[in-house]
This record gives sequence, structure tokens and C-alpha cells, in this order.
Amino acid sequence: MKRYVVMAIVALALVAAILLGAMLLKKDEAADAPDCLNGFMKGWSINYIDNMLSSCAPSWKAQQRNPELRIFQLMANRTANAWFIGKPEQDGDALVYPVDVQLRHNNILQEGWQRFSLRVVTENGRQYVIPEGIAAGEPVKAPKNYVTK
Repeated sequence: MKRYVVMAIVALALVAAILLGAMLLKKDEAADAPDCLNGFMKGWSINYIDNMLSSCAPSWKAQQRNPELRIFQLMANRTANAWFIGKPEQDGDALVYPVDVQLRHNNILQEGWQRFSLRVVTENGRQYVIPEGIAAGEPVKAPKNYVTK
């Protein structure tokens, strides 16, 4: 009997977590943002380099001596606490997305938000991120709607 109660509580907690996650994904979260960019940001939010790398362009990875190390360097001991992906602009063969990010640095929430420009390219029929844009951002006001990790 106790086992069934515990299983029911766990199931309810799982449903609650799913519903909460759905509420945190605001309706204005750039519906046109590609999965690779959303995946990259989610990876950055939990400091998961492998997830970030799976969203990166194969051509970018091929240019790096050590892609994992380069992502680590670009992150600069920062994680994305919350973000908003804006509407892209065309730049040659890439789409450049403005991504407003509230950062954590050394696990301390930073004041204010930064805007990063992330390029999304298409290679072999799939979209990928060029991550160099997270190296430096510019201060911006907090967006009205954003995703939290």
C-alpha cells in the first residue's frame, strides 16, 4: 500500500513539473526560433556542454582544435538563467537572432540582462548555431516575456 502511495505522489510531482515547465515557456518565446537555438540555450542554462555542441554547426566544430574547450571558454563561467529569443535578421547565408539573457556568473545571479547575437546556419539540410556570439553581449532592459531554466 505504501508503495502505491509513493508512486502516486511521484506521478503527481512529475505531472506538476511538466505543467510548470509548460507555463514557463511563454507564448512569445520566438515561435520561429529553431530547435537548435532553443537546445543550445537550454544546454547553456544547465552548463551542459555536450547539449550545446550538438546544436553547433559541424563546420564550426571542424574549425576548432577542441570544440568542448572552446564552448567552455565562450561560456566564461556563466550560465543562462533566463532568456528571450527575438526575431532574426538575415545576414548573408545566416539568420542572426538577438538573444536577451539574464546570466549567472560563478553561480551568482547577475544584475541586468545582456543581448547576444547568435548566428544560425543551415548545413546538410539542418539548422545549427554558431556559438561565438555568446563571447560578449551588450546591456539591455529585461524583456517582458522570457524562458527560465
